[in-house]
Amino acid sequence: MKECKEALNELAGRRLVCLTWVPGHTGIPVDERADQLARQASSVAFVGPEPVLPIPHIVIKTAIRDWADRLSDKYWQGLTTCWQAKEMITGRCQRRERDLLSLPRQMLRPVIGVLTGHSHIQRHLSLMGLSNDPFAVIAVS
Repeated sequence: MKECKEALNELAGRRLVCLTWVPGHTGIPVDERADQLARQASSVAFVGPEPVLPIPHIVIKTAIRDWADRLSDKYWQGLTTCWQAKEMITGRCQRRERDLLSLPRQMLRPVIGVLTGHSHIQRHLSLMGLSNDPFAVIAVS
């Protein structure tokens, strides 16, 4: 479609172009010739890369994204670690992903830390053996 538009724009730069709808198969000589050429072209064996039928880019992009999402979900479900993150992040949510990625880095880091348990909260420090009291209040700079 894009190539067609470009070709028409190029032609219109040199000549007057007028597009007119004509009902098919009504005996208009130019339309009959176009039908004849289309039938002739469709009977010729295809030469070129497969697949013969064009697949829109968005279909391929969506299929790849869906495959990657399924693979990622399967990997996530199979993890035996990351228990805190798995409790906090129950599943994929495009809106949440978009909202998180729109945060400035200074805000995103502590949010991800809380979601994954990898932050300077006292409980996590005690799990790592860096503090004796998981409930103590600490100052965060």
